[in-house]
Amino acid sequence: MSFDGLMNQELHWMSRTVASDTIGGAVETWTYEDIFIPCRVVALSGTERAMIGSRGVDITHRIFCRPKDELNEKDRLEGDAIYQIEFVNNVDAMGHHMELLCREIRDGGGIGD
Repeated sequence: MSFDGLMNQELHWMSRTVASDTIGGAVETWTYEDIFIPCRVVALSGTERAMIGSRGVDITHRIFCRPKDELNEKDRLEGDAIYQIEFVNNVDAMGHHMELLCREIRDGGGIGD
């Protein structure tokens, strides 16, 4: 089976914009980009989550996709759930695929969260 044949979801890319408000604070907004990315979404096991969590990072899922240079740790992907990208890995620097370590947002957080 080909790599593309392993993709089990298409996720909508959301980018973050930060602007100043009227009193000098920061206002964060999320914009849906006109891009759907074929991905493989894999939930981490309890053991994997415990190991990563011991380093102070809450990661719940691994997402695999073809390389997208524009994707970074400030972005989110949305499908059946919303995934905050915490780490982007161009696996072995080969440019074949990316592994995104993500935190699932479950509290209804979406635009504006």
